[in-house]
Amino acid sequence: MVDKLPAMVSMEMTENEKEEYSKPSPPQYPYGLCISLCQDELEKLNLADDDLSVGDMLHLHSLAKVTSVSSYDSENGSHKRVELVLAYIAAEDEDDENEKESLTTKLYKK
Repeated sequence: MVDKLPAMVSMEMTENEKEEYSKPSPPQYPYGLCISLCQDELEKLNLADDDLSVGDMLHLHSLAKVTSVSSYDSENGSHKRVELVLAYIAAEDEDDENEKESLTTKLYKK
């Protein structure tokens, strides 16, 4: 049986964090939470053919908000790119589970 994951926490900047940011219009989420998935990664995740739109949420043991979707055709074929921001994340310290089998080990047993 898989252990219950901890509750997800919003990673959106607080009003205090936004005030401390140096730009006149601070981002909603810190830059380090943004990731990009290109054609190869989208294919590995079986998302290449999905009709993803800005604002959609993807479950990655976190919730990621789609912030940009682009595609283009070239002489090498069609390519798609999706940019995400990790909006909500659940995390736990796997080292704290030293007496019992970790969730990662349970999920990825061979």
